[in-house]
Amino acid sequence: MTLLALGILAGVLAVAGQGMASGATGDVRGVRFGGDANRTRVVIDLDRSARGEVIESGDNGRLILTLAGVGAGRGVDGAGTGLVRDWRVSSSGTASRVQLGLARTARIERRFLLPPGDGVAHYRYVIDIASTGGAAAAPVRETRRPA
Repeated sequence: MTLLALGILAGVLAVAGQGMASGATGDVRGVRFGGDANRTRVVIDLDRSARGEVIESGDNGRLILTLAGVGAGRGVDGAGTGLVRDWRVSSSGTASRVQLGLARTARIERRFLLPPGDGVAHYRYVIDIASTGGAAAAPVRETRRPA
């Protein structure tokens, strides 16, 4: 009987280990926007729960935060809507770095994590931003030097 119990335990541990090795940390699934030039809601769809930390708050025309516990996957970027001119999600160690280029200076009104529910099967990190009225700095272009 003890040999059978050890066999079952080994099987359970093997399956759990495979889940951890196959990216059980989850990734950013996508980024969505709603709103206008005065107020914009940013919704970041996630495979799992995450803890957000603000790095730059938007008063210089750029909002940057990290989401601990989720990866960036292959990384994504695109054009924004409302206050968000453009956006990029990239890897930052074991977290994702979310960078929003703003059309005007802004501040974060609130940010929160929504768990799966009400017909939505994944987590959502929500950021509500409001314009503070100032013109945003010109976007910084990345330049690459030839090798």
